[in-house]
Amino acid sequence: MAKANATESRPRDADRSQKDILDAALAEFAEFGLGGARMDRIAERAGVNKRLIYYYFASKESLFLAVLERAYEGIRGEEQQLNLTQVEPVEGLRRLIALNWN
Repeated sequence: MAKANATESRPRDADRSQKDILDAALAEFAEFGLGGARMDRIAERAGVNKRLIYYYFASKESLFLAVLERAYEGIRGEEQQLNLTQVEPVEGLRRLIALNWN
């Protein structure tokens, strides 16, 4: 009996698969940019079949947009934790700039 590969042997979990795809896509886009990123490499990094990426995201451009939206949501979440309404405006701006700079 042939040994199953990682994509065949792991149980299906749509949320985890999408997270793995987005994590892999982030790394791929960060390294190669939109033009240089390859769906085959993203699938390999995520441990999924390339067809699954297209099923969830339809195209490389849509996947790129999803990665950007996820990053933006993360940044906005970090900003919310700063509680900027509780400090003076100048200090709030300093904190916001420091967060975005770092």
